[in-house]
Amino acid sequence: MNKSVLIIIAFLFVSVILQAQFSVNIGSNFGGAVPTIKTEESSAKILPGLYLGIGHDIILTPKIKFRPSLVLDFKLFGYSAVQRKDTIVETEVAGIIANVPTYYKANVTGNVRLAGAYLELPIYWTILKKHSLVIGIYGSGNYYKSDEVNLNVQIGEGGLL
Repeated sequence: MNKSVLIIIAFLFVSVILQAQFSVNIGSNFGGAVPTIKTEESSAKILPGLYLGIGHDIILTPKIKFRPSLVLDFKLFGYSAVQRKDTIVETEVAGIIANVPTYYKANVTGNVRLAGAYLELPIYWTILKKHSLVIGIYGSGNYYKSDEVNLNVQIGEGGLL
């Protein structure tokens, strides 16, 4: 039998003994590329993502509960930028080296897809009726990353210098 199936069965058995409660969270997230420097002709495209989580409350005492949860998070966003730079190209004309001024223009567009998982293992201690102290271990990781980039470079024209 698969180890993960045994872990789930053991988890369910312990939860029944300890009066556990399950919770399921489903939602959407919105985000985009956040540039560190604002450049002209650049933009971000906000796309909706998906948030899916399952939690489990295990009541240890009337004031202390353990709430392990696993969250899957899918994020999508797009970006675009245009960059134009002047440059000089060295060429040979009739046996003489010449510098030709020109430019290039790069159009960049892309779509990013991220999928990650978060494992949360907090312990809640109720101090007052509506106040709790939370201590726990939290971990996360991305298991899928994709950045599809479309790059179009246009080289301009120049004259002899």
